[in-house]
Amino acid sequence: MQKNILSKFPSKLLKIDVVWQPVLFTDNLFFAWVGQRVFSDERLTHYWDYDGSIGKAFKDEGSQTCKTPLMWDAYYLFPPESSWKQFPNYLLGSGRTIIRTWKFLYEELFRALENLGHHLENSLDTG
Repeated sequence: MQKNILSKFPSKLLKIDVVWQPVLFTDNLFFAWVGQRVFSDERLTHYWDYDGSIGKAFKDEGSQTCKTPLMWDAYYLFPPESSWKQFPNYLLGSGRTIIRTWKFLYEELFRALENLGHHLENSLDTG
């Protein structure tokens, strides 16, 4: 993720929420802390979801399916104007597992940031 995605998109417009959940035996608060040091990009915000509530909320949302009780090892891409109601609106893309689908994430991020850049340029031109 650090090499394939973050280093290729240096834009400060990109913000990523990383959610660590107790799914596998090694998924605990200590390893979430280690992961926070490994993925240390300033655009990342890390969360420890001790009871899997975020994974449960995302289980049946978006285009991804999961046979486990909660969604994990997945990404969801939203624009800045997205807001939370029951599930964030304006889903731009999603994929599972992250390692298997990182190329799709790359393409979706590229399109989203390109569109956001055009939107910002137009806003500055008219403002």
